[in-house]
Amino acid sequence: FQAEDGIRDLVRSRGLGDVYKRQIMCIKWFFDDLFGLIKNWFFLQQYKRHLAKRIEKNNFGRREEW
Repeated sequence: FQAEDGIRDLVRSRGLGDVYKRQIMCIKWFFDDLFGLIKNWFFLQQYKRHLAKRIEKNNFGRREEW
């Protein structure tokens, strides 16, 4: 009956602040994860170079016998 007369209950909006806060947190988490992955990738590349130099230094010109 009320909808037919154009009378509607007042719906309180949560406001855009909650939406923006949630978006900002999601963006922050995304970039935290992204930078963490990049940092780990660079660390692994550096560690691989370190191991290659160590192997080359220890085994240069000879083969290990098991």
